[in-house]
Amino acid sequence: MAVNHADGTLFASILMYPAAAAYASIHNGGRWVTPFLVITSIGIGIAIITSARFVLYSLMERVIKSKLMANEDGWPALILGPLMMLIYLAFPIVVTSLGLFLTYAGCVWATHASAL
Repeated sequence: MAVNHADGTLFASILMYPAAAAYASIHNGGRWVTPFLVITSIGIGIAIITSARFVLYSLMERVIKSKLMANEDGWPALILGPLMMLIYLAFPIVVTSLGLFLTYAGCVWATHASAL
């Protein structure tokens, strides 16, 4: 079964969230809290992936079904088509990068907060 770019990028990133949490926790001295943060980061990753897919596909559906795209040869389609392709390619990468950064930063904060 073929997987498209957006789904493949987002679904493959689920493996990166626990790695980011473990790296942040271990390198900041919170070895005992690492398993909790790794398990929590899986849920965070699933929530980010689910919401990102919803936002991306609802945006694309609204644009594709709009009256501007009804005439595929008109100038709105020439502008919106490449723009939607750029959003389709960049959005999953941006969401994954931002999600990993926020997961890392949150785990660093949780590690330091647990040491207090």
